[in-house]
Amino acid sequence: MNTSQLECFVTLAGTLNFVKTAEILGLSQPAVSKQIRAIETELGAALFRRTSRAVSLTPVGERFLPEATDMLNIFNRSRAWIHSYTEENRKSARGMAFFSKTSGRQLYPLPA
Repeated sequence: MNTSQLECFVTLAGTLNFVKTAEILGLSQPAVSKQIRAIETELGAALFRRTSRAVSLTPVGERFLPEATDMLNIFNRSRAWIHSYTEENRKSARGMAFFSKTSGRQLYPLPA
């Protein structure tokens, strides 16, 4: 299971429409179908009930939706703080130089 599959699942659960989900995610409708089939195969359960006229969540899909949403939220929060953290480290590393001696490396600030 990956974040693309989770995004497809959560978005489709909200729209209950493969075409709208594809438009929202910037994918083709077959790509969304493939992602949904893949997550259903991995989980071993149908998450959606599909008919020629409608799409609806199965009971398993309804129970999985809050967990899938939580997983995506955790991933997105983590990605944001990691990006922020690495950006801060990049800024603080500017103006620093490494000098090597036989006894080891030392970090010295460069004059402004």
